[in-house]
Amino acid sequence: HAVKNHPYVVFIETFLSSRTGNDRPRLLGLTASPAAGNPIQMKLQLRDLSRLCGAQLYTPCIYRNDLAIAVNRPKTKFISVDLTSGDSALSQLLFDNIRELLIDESCPCSNLEDVRNNLYGLTVKSCQDRLLSAKLYKVHHFLTALEMTSILGSRYSQSYLINLLNDGGLEKVLTPLEEKILKMCREEEMTISPKAKALCQILESIDLVAVPETRMIIFVETKRTARWMASFLQEYLSNSGVNEWNPTAFTGQASNSVDGMNWNDEQRPILALFRSGHIKLLIATNVLQEGLDVAACNHIVLFDRTWSLKAFLQSRGRARAQDSEYTIICSASDERYYEKLFQQEIILTKMVRDEMVDAKVLSLEFAMTVIHLNLKCRKMQFTKPTKAFSEDDG
Repeated sequence: HAVKNHPYVVFIETFLSSRTGNDRPRLLGLTASPAAGNPIQMKLQLRDLSRLCGAQLYTPCIYRNDLAIAVNRPKTKFISVDLTSGDSALSQLLFDNIRELLIDESCPCSNLEDVRNNLYGLTVKSCQDRLLSAKLYKVHHFLTALEMTSILGSRYSQSYLINLLNDGGLEKVLTPLEEKILKMCREEEMTISPKAKALCQILESIDLVAVPETRMIIFVETKRTARWMASFLQEYLSNSGVNEWNPTAFTGQASNSVDGMNWNDEQRPILALFRSGHIKLLIATNVLQEGLDVAACNHIVLFDRTWSLKAFLQSRGRARAQDSEYTIICSASDERYYEKLFQQEIILTKMVRDEMVDAKVLSLEFAMTVIHLNLKCRKMQFTKPTKAFSEDDG
C-alpha cells in the first residue's frame, strides 16, 4: 500500500535513499503479498517495490521443502451454502418498505445497490427538508434490519424490528407494510441465515476440552457485522452451554470513538486475553489480517467474501498453529472466484522467483564487468579504479 505520496514512500525517498555506505540501514522486509492483480500489474508492483527500497527480492527455493516442514500451511476447505435460501419473505418486505419510503424522491430504487448509491445525495438534500429527513431515518433503520437478516438471519433482526416498530422507535402510526413486518416478526418462526448456521456447526464440531489451546478468528467485512456477530454468538453459545469461547469483536481504530476501537483501552487488552486463552474467538475486520502480533490460530474462518489476493493471503497466514484449518463459507459461484485467487498466488510466487533470478543475473553481469575493467586497466598499467568502477558505489 506504500505508493505515490504515502508517508512510507516519502520517508524512504527522502531519508533512506540519501544514505550511502555504512550510514545506510540494512533492512529485511517480510510479506506474504508483495503484489496483486494481473501478471503485468504484479511485475510492475514488484519492480516498484525493489526500486523504492533499493532492494532485492528473495523467496525460498533451494530449501523450500525444509521451510514447509517448519512453517505450517493450513488446510483450506470450502463450505458451500445457498445464499438465496434464507429469510426471503422478510427481506422482500423490508426492501419493499424502503422502496415505498423513497418512491417520491425521483431516484432509482430497483435494487439495494441503487438505494445505497442514492443515500448520500438524499442525505445532503434532507438537511433542508424535514419530511425527507424523517423518511431517511426510517430507511437507515430498515437497511440495518435488512443487513442483519442477510448476514445472521431473521432470528437476530427480529428483536431489533419489534423494538423499532412496536416500542416507539418510529412514529406510532405505522404504514400497512410496517404493520405486516411487525406481524411477521411476532407470529412467524424466525431462522438464522445459511452462513450463520454453517458457522455455528463449525464451532459445535470443535472440542475445546480436548484442545484447550484452540484459537479462532472469524474475518468479516464491516465493524457492524463484527459487533452483531459477537453478540449473536455470545447468545447462541450461551444457550448451547458452551461459554469457553468468549466471542469478542475486534475492529480498527477510528477518529470517531463510537465506531472504532482504541489501542490502549480496547485492542491491546483484547489481544492479551486472546493470547492467554481467556478469549478463544475473535470476530475481526481486516485490521487483524496483518501488522499486529496475534497468537497462532488453529482455525481461521472467512465469513465475508474477500476481494483481493492480498486479503486472502494475509488472512490465511493467521492460521499458523500445527494442523490448522482455513475455512471459507461462500456460495458455489464465490468458490470459483477463490479458485482464481489460488491461480494468482501461483503466478505471484513464480514472478517473485523470476525477479530474484533476473536480479542475480544482472548482479553477476555487473560484477563480471567490474572484474573485466579492472583487469584491462592493469594491462594498460593504469591505477586500479576505486571509485568509477566500484560495485558498492555503482
